[in-house]
Amino acid sequence: DVVVAAEDVTNGKPAPDAYLKALAGLNAKHPDRRIQPGECLVVEDSKHGLLSARAAGMKCVAVTTTYAAEELSAADKVVPVLTAVRVKDLEALFA
Repeated sequence: DVVVAAEDVTNGKPAPDAYLKALAGLNAKHPDRRIQPGECLVVEDSKHGLLSARAAGMKCVAVTTTYAAEELSAADKVVPVLTAVRVKDLEALFA
């Protein structure tokens, strides 16, 4: 529904601006159901992206395609590939 590119924000990652702008765009499209940052899931593969998601107050699943799991350990969940994420894992993040 919403696409935010690096050139759409003043401050790039690790600042939360891009994620917060995307959330604001979603909320503008769906004013009847305001989404809170803590209800959002970010999928990242970089340390700066992980910091950005955390600064935005969002949950984060990190995929180890760019960095080792140890370097992404601040994520809520770290997986080797996105297909390793299970619905029960996501449910647990938002329980």
